Amino acid sequence: MNKQMKLVALLLSCTALFFVACDDEPAVGTKLYPEEQIDANVVKAYVSTGLYPINTVSWTLYQTPAEIIKPERDTITFSVKLSKTTETDVKVTLGDNPALVDQYNKANKTNLKALPMGSIKILTPMITIKAGTLESSEKVKAVLDYDKVSDIKEVSLGCISINEVSDGVKVAKNLNVINLFLNKKVTNIKMKGSLDGAEFIDKTKYQLTTETDFGDKWSVNNLTDGNIATSWIYESGKGAYLLFSLNDAVTIKGIRTVPFLYKNFYGYNAKLVKISTSLDNKEWKSQGEFVATLPSSQNPIDIVFYKAINAKYLKLEIVEGYDKYIGYAEVSLAK
Repeated sequence: MNKQMKLVALLLSCTALFFVACDDEPAVGTKLYPEEQIDANVVKAYVSTGLYPINTVSWTLYQTPAEIIKPERDTITFSVKLSKTTETDVKVTLGDNPALVDQYNKANKTNLKALPMGSIKILTPMITIKAGTLESSEKVKAVLDYDKVSDIKEVSLGCISINEVSDGVKVAKNLNVINLFLNKKVTNIKMKGSLDGAEFIDKTKYQLTTETDFGDKWSVNNLTDGNIATSWIYESGKGAYLLFSLNDAVTIKGIRTVPFLYKNFYGYNAKLVKISTSLDNKEWKSQGEFVATLPSSQNPIDIVFYKAINAKYLKLEIVEGYDKYIGYAEVSLAK
């Protein structure tokens, strides 16, 4: 019996030493870098556009030979909300905060430039969230001062942030900023234009070639045969372009395309194309991008230049389509 008691005592002693030795190790399931604890009793204010990506707005300005074309929707509208209701009204002040661009760049390993100070005009810089409610009845609205952003040459970032809130309310760290990405593209292509009444170049005066088609039935030659019942088509994802090679340099006003129709289906058409021109097939000048709406008939879709271009070569590059296959029934050049 004494031997048994001694053995039990020895085992207990070893077990105690084991737990002492492991005292500095984290228990199973413990996070090595615990997250900040959230206090459910703390009221936090945050902003929300209600759209994805979260609190992100992306706009593009188009610089044409005639003017700067603004986005169709050029007003930022968003809400200010609370994590829980309060017994008193909460006032929230917002402002244009270019300093936050540095924080964004560090966090995302980018090198975006900040929009000029004052380029974002907040029309409702202070809003009130009524007691007992989670959201302001009035939306925050902001617009751009286009005079201050007319000189940007690359994607730039503007930040609207919560600057002040009423006592007793904190600002949510990760949801306190609206990021406005502004891009500027130079284009010679009208968003909407017509070549009705224009004179079209004789199709015997140029060759039309491509590196992608499905053979005789869907040959590129179908694009210049004057028959909208025949078409050229290729499989998207492989990249494609149409190259117009003229016998002599000529002034080109634009391109007329006739949508591809397949068994009463109009989905096999181009959505985004890029146009470039050249005099020698070596040095190319971009004329811009064109976004075509999904057609519902074989009425022509015209790509019209603001300023007519003197060129011997014209390349129509298809960037994106509406479906797996992309094609045209006819294409022609206007002079």
